[in-house]
Amino acid sequence: KQAPQIFRDIHIVETIPSGGKTYRNCASADDYTRFLHAIWFDRLPGAELMKKLMGIPKHNRISVGTHLPKNTTVYDKTGSTAMLCGDFGIIDYHGPDGAARPYTFTCIIEKRHKAKRYPSWISARSDVIRDLSDLVYMQRAA
Repeated sequence: KQAPQIFRDIHIVETIPSGGKTYRNCASADDYTRFLHAIWFDRLPGAELMKKLMGIPKHNRISVGTHLPKNTTVYDKTGSTAMLCGDFGIIDYHGPDGAARPYTFTCIIEKRHKAKRYPSWISARSDVIRDLSDLVYMQRAA
C-alpha cells in the first residue's frame, strides 16, 4: 500500500507467524529489483537505514565463495525455506580504474513441494546462486 510503484506483483495472503513457517506470500523478482533501486537512490523512507542494515557483512550467496573482490560492498537479503532459496542485493563494485559500477542481482529458486532433505537441497541451490553471481560479476568486470 505504501509503495505501489515498486511492489506491483506482491501477494500477501497471510501474516508470518512466530517461527516464520509460511509459504503462501510472494513477490516477484521485478519487485525486489525495483525495491533495490528505490533504496539505492533514496526513494523510500528509511532507505539509508535499510542500506546500513543490508550492508552488514554476513554469509550471503552473492559474494561469499565467489570471485567478487573482497573490497566489494554487498547490500543484500537472503531468504530460505523448504520451498525457496534466494538472495537479492546491490553489489557496490569498483572497477580497476576505481570508478563505481554498482549493479543489482536478484535470484530466486523455487520448488513446488517442500524439500525432503533440506540441508543438501539448500546447499546445492546456494551454490547455484553463487555461480550465477560469479557469471554476472565476470560480465560486468569484462
